[in-house]
Amino acid sequence: MTNFKPSAEQLKGALEHIYYEIAQVTETQAGTNNIALNNALLESRLIHVRALLDFFQKSFRSVINEKEMDDVLSLDYGFAPQRVSIPRVYQDRLNKDLAHLTYSRSLRLSKDTPWPHDQVMLPILERSKQFCEHLISNYLPTNYPEKLKEWQTLVNRIKVI
Repeated sequence: MTNFKPSAEQLKGALEHIYYEIAQVTETQAGTNNIALNNALLESRLIHVRALLDFFQKSFRSVINEKEMDDVLSLDYGFAPQRVSIPRVYQDRLNKDLAHLTYSRSLRLSKDTPWPHDQVMLPILERSKQFCEHLISNYLPTNYPEKLKEWQTLVNRIKVI
């Protein structure tokens, strides 16, 4: 099997995308009188939650045809993968209902459709805060000290939520 090892340049470039994913979870809170717009904001937020789940939870990259893919993992930044405490039912829904048409999606009752903030958003925000604090303490000072303020601002935004 061919293994993938990110270069220093790839690690730096991916930081911008990680920042974006976390920032989008903090900035896409619904709050309009337009139900369709609120749904679009919620779905946008959930897609970013889904991307972050793989980033925080996976301890290995995907493999296709004996070649390790270029998945970005928190482990690449010295932050150990760990299960985010989003209940399994919501993690399954993020996989099966959000960006896929599945038959099981049509079987869910309307009472099953909410995405409780405390069970879905807060756990990913807490893990995101821990990751940001890890970067601020352990990774950025040595590698990209110019990014410290930007990441600290993101931590502060998460704390407000």
